[in-house]
Amino acid sequence: MEQRQVDASLLADVCQELQATNEMLGHHERRLRRDGMKEEADRVFWKMRSNVELREAVQEAAQ
Repeated sequence: MEQRQVDASLLADVCQELQATNEMLGHHERRLRRDGMKEEADRVFWKMRSNVELREAVQEAAQ
């Protein structure tokens, strides 16, 4: 039981870190688009999308 609580806590931390990373990447993506750097912005967008999918998988594992 105690191990499960530690695992859930670590998974929650991972989810928070992924969310924080995506917030930072979102700012970067908007700046790139504003500066006309579409290809770079698209790469950042897909990295963010990948992080969302990873976060969702981690949340499922935590349950």
